[in-house]
Amino acid sequence: RSIPQEAGLKTWLNWSGEASVAVATPLDGEGLAAARLYTFLPMAAEARSPSFAHLDAPFFTNISRRLARLDLPLNAYLLDAAAEVAASEALRLTSSDLIAPRCVVDLAAWSADQRGRLSSAFAKCGTSLAEAPVWPTTAKAWCGLASLRSWPQEPFKVFTAARATRAGAANILS
Repeated sequence: RSIPQEAGLKTWLNWSGEASVAVATPLDGEGLAAARLYTFLPMAAEARSPSFAHLDAPFFTNISRRLARLDLPLNAYLLDAAAEVAASEALRLTSSDLIAPRCVVDLAAWSADQRGRLSSAFAKCGTSLAEAPVWPTTAKAWCGLASLRSWPQEPFKVFTAARATRAGAANILS
């Protein structure tokens, strides 16, 4: 389906080998300020990842390998695979006490225009995007978006998110 849109892809018809898709986020620190797309090497700074993780795949790019048309069916297929990797790993990592909750969030938080892709990825993992327990709570548990509550960022002194959690309020986003 991509060949009529990009004549250069005809050479890929004879390609044999394994394609791999990787998703990477730092384990420590505050995470990535700007995540990028890679096709073995990083693409241009404008080639932003739709998540808070670097995505590496054999994307079809322009000759300079700086940019990729993400609407090209081949590249969309590779992004779908990256979303599946991110969703499955986000779900798996919630059972680890060794991984910072930020890492799970970085894998599960994709840009709004990728909601359909991410929803499909979580569905393939056996849950919905709304119910996927990948959001950390102040009770040191995980819950889905459908039951998650946010707490105002105001500097409250008497009734804080921690006190609300101790009082029984459930699923406040950490």
